[in-house]
Amino acid sequence: ALFFARMLIGAGSAGGLMAGFKAVTLWVPAERRALANAVIMAAGGLGILTATVPAEWATQAFGWRGMFFYLSIVTVVVAALIFALVPDPEASAKSSASVRDQVRAIGMIYRDPVFWRIAPLVTTTCGVHIGIQTLWAGPWLRDVAGYDRDAVAATLGWMAIGFLIGTLMSGAAADWLGRRGISLLQVTTGFVLVYLLSTLAILMEPVAYAVPVWFAFGMFGQAAILTYPWFASYFGVQLAGRANTAMNFLVFSGAFLSQYAIGGIIDLWPTSAEGHYDRAAYQVAFGLLLALQILCFVWYLMKLPRDGARLQEG
Repeated sequence: ALFFARMLIGAGSAGGLMAGFKAVTLWVPAERRALANAVIMAAGGLGILTATVPAEWATQAFGWRGMFFYLSIVTVVVAALIFALVPDPEASAKSSASVRDQVRAIGMIYRDPVFWRIAPLVTTTCGVHIGIQTLWAGPWLRDVAGYDRDAVAATLGWMAIGFLIGTLMSGAAADWLGRRGISLLQVTTGFVLVYLLSTLAILMEPVAYAVPVWFAFGMFGQAAILTYPWFASYFGVQLAGRANTAMNFLVFSGAFLSQYAIGGIIDLWPTSAEGHYDRAAYQVAFGLLLALQILCFVWYLMKLPRDGARLQEG
């Protein structure tokens, strides 16, 4: 029952991010879309923060069933407000494509060679970041840094704050630099490099500096989402939602595969009597995924489009 409920939550919330990004392509000028997307992602960061200490407080006050009940009420109210208050786009911007046409368009996106110049980097960096931050950061802090439960929770909270700050900062930086002639893909390159360096720092087991290192990891881990407005401009308004969805499918597939891969690698080492995982296992698992991300980063740099996005409006 819990598995089925979790599946329903995932299906119900899946359209939120992509619908927001699609709305940005309809309502926001192309040069400001990176900032607008960052604001939407920051709202998701607030959700991550809410799921930490506030969720614990709500659970203590109402029980976990009560917390989920009241959360469902809030969700229904927000959905009703969106339905009642958010205006529809102009009729000319709406798509009347059939399901077959939409599937065909997604296939066209996946066959586009420019898409595959960038997609591996976004898939690996964003996917691995999600996989580690949502599942394996906590065990690392317990097994490698030696943190107790409260310290682990506090550090994960700082990572969520870092995600929120980093998302807004990257969007604002892309907006500011874009107005000064620096392309969105160039800005993405810089932020992704910082993220890769933070992952390398984690491999060095910085126990004394675990909080700032993991804060930086959370802050820059989703830097490659700056490519989403680039994809929207490249494929045009009509295909923007499908292009971002095609990319997002790969990102969450990467998150699932990275979580599974890390677990499979870590299981190759015996656990301690207390049930803790081996430090070397984390080194190998995180190191192999970092190597994969670096390879995709090199591919991205080699195949990076030099002439900016070719607009295909309509």
